[in-house]
Amino acid sequence: MTTCSIVVVVVVVVVVVVVVVVVVVVVVVVVVVVVVVVVVVVVVVVVVGVVVVVVVAVVVVEEEVVVVVVVVVVVVVVVVVHLAPRTEVSSVRTYENVVPSENSAIVADAGRVSFATEAFLDQRRSVGFAAEDGHTYCVAPVASRVSRTAEVNFWAVGVDCCSLQGHFECSIQAQRAGSGLAW
Repeated sequence: MTTCSIVVVVVVVVVVVVVVVVVVVVVVVVVVVVVVVVVVVVVVVVVVGVVVVVVVAVVVVEEEVVVVVVVVVVVVVVVVVHLAPRTEVSSVRTYENVVPSENSAIVADAGRVSFATEAFLDQRRSVGFAAEDGHTYCVAPVASRVSRTAEVNFWAVGVDCCSLQGHFECSIQAQRAGSGLAW
């Protein structure tokens, strides 16, 4: 190997390393920005709610303060409670075209899973558990039309939407849902 070819190899390696480092830095920055935006949105909602409570409490006559403050606090809590799950779902890892016969450990960090078209809910093997709390907890295996195995890697779940065996309606279009959220 000549000195010139060694220099070319070293330059190529350095360029590849620099490109990889830049890509990693960009990905980290994007993740940090998304997290910061979510935190800022939640903080802004809470701060606006507190400011509204204080302003309303100062303006309103003493007898009505308690009622108005309670109403405003309830509104703020409802907004925050309903905002938080949306930000959680929008920032989770998504896997698409998942084959039900794959090992579920591959998508263990998933927050959202979309199955391949071969996937279906196997109603015949669905079961429900009638608990003492009055609810029926339901599960149905996500199976593959292509690979018929007894092993189940993915499950669809729900509450009060099935019979004790063989009937699962935990989605409006349970048979064609094709995707779900992991909580």
